[in-house]
Amino acid sequence: MDPAKPKLPSDAIELEELVGWPADRTAAARRDLLHHGLAIEDGGVIRLAHDLIRDVVVARVPPARRRQIHRHIATVLEEHAGDDVAGLLAVLEHRASGGTFDTEL
Repeated sequence: MDPAKPKLPSDAIELEELVGWPADRTAAARRDLLHHGLAIEDGGVIRLAHDLIRDVVVARVPPARRRQIHRHIATVLEEHAGDDVAGLLAVLEHRASGGTFDTEL
């Protein structure tokens, strides 16, 4: 697994928890992303097809909203990370991006 490539959760329930959408909206978004080539399925995990896609989307989200999204993702990931070092690193990265970096997990 390449840590530089952002991944979307492969489990629809996890994705729904991250974005806070109902199941039908999440399923439709996953289908659309895959159908239009914006995301690919790789080893059971859906990820963005290219870093440029992420860069364009991120640039269009206002900074305050981006920080809010990162804080929410950090909270959800922390609930599932347990003692997984890679998961905890992702939590810290999202906390830092959300402006709430904390050294205690």
